[in-house]
Amino acid sequence: MKLVKNAVEIDVSTDEEGAKSFTAVASKVGTVNRNGLQLTSNSLEIERNRYPFLYNHGEGSSEVIGDVGITYSEEDNAYMCDFVIYDTHPNIKQAVENGAFNSVSVSYYMTDYEIQEDESVLVKNAIMNEVSLVSVPADPEALMANNAIGAELAKEAKNKARLEEIKKAYE
Repeated sequence: MKLVKNAVEIDVSTDEEGAKSFTAVASKVGTVNRNGLQLTSNSLEIERNRYPFLYNHGEGSSEVIGDVGITYSEEDNAYMCDFVIYDTHPNIKQAVENGAFNSVSVSYYMTDYEIQEDESVLVKNAIMNEVSLVSVPADPEALMANNAIGAELAKEAKNKARLEEIKKAYE
């Protein structure tokens, strides 16, 4: 399994009573993202109603800033999430409301995927891990290295290129 992180934008809404709600497109389906990954419909295994909402993919409990629900929307052809920022983090909540943080990043473990001809990765199945608040989506190449798929993709791409060379030699 490979851990993957994708980044997208947050929508802050205010109801008539002034209460704020936070939603985001966690990941588009059928579109190659900046990381070269493409989720298929219902490819994310969502096993519970709420997941941790972390700060910058933090690994300690102090980075848990809230919780998040994630669902697949056929209408939007995307995984949508709604999140709550706990009262213990009023500064982060205010920063989101002010637009200082405008991105979330969904993290999942790929269990079944296929390398496409354009070297993008078609994710056929993945296990949902968490969603994080991020200020700026990371460089796609850095994400590839951080999520441990970079080396494997590079090896598969090199093998694929070598296979194409061999095929051409025998045509």
